[in-house]
Amino acid sequence: KLIEPISTTLKGNFSHSRNKNPMLINQAHNTVRTHQNTYRFSLANTSFTWLNIDYSFSYQQTKNKDFSSSKSAKTTHDATLSLLPFAQHTLLTTLAYQQDYIQQQSFSNTFVDLTYRYTFSKRKIDLELAWTNIFNYKEYNQVIINDIMTNVMQAPIRPRQFMVSIRFSF
Repeated sequence: KLIEPISTTLKGNFSHSRNKNPMLINQAHNTVRTHQNTYRFSLANTSFTWLNIDYSFSYQQTKNKDFSSSKSAKTTHDATLSLLPFAQHTLLTTLAYQQDYIQQQSFSNTFVDLTYRYTFSKRKIDLELAWTNIFNYKEYNQVIINDIMTNVMQAPIRPRQFMVSIRFSF
């Protein structure tokens, strides 16, 4: 829904799915029943020429019923705040948060980045200074859930860093 007086776009979504699949698990025939609900919401606001806000939220809940029942949930928040205080200057802050619940275990990832961009408009060149992984997390947890198993993979990631980059277009 576009709300023109405040230059805001709202989006919402809900989905529900059910699956019933026969599986051969450890040499035994089983029927796995999966129920999944997903809720999504997003907001984009451009009310001011100097401020843009983008936010999205997602919640997913999964229940597997077979020889043993299991529940899991995933919550995701993504946000970008863009400040344009002066012509050709931009300050971007991005947030990515994800949390997974599996039975009694919880895994989460939180990443915040900060970027300053100066645009040389006549030459179509951007100079960027970026500070990534501000909280200096050492690993990323990825949770993959399917009908018969759950995998948790932990991967090392780059530490906090500062980067300078130049972007240009022809």
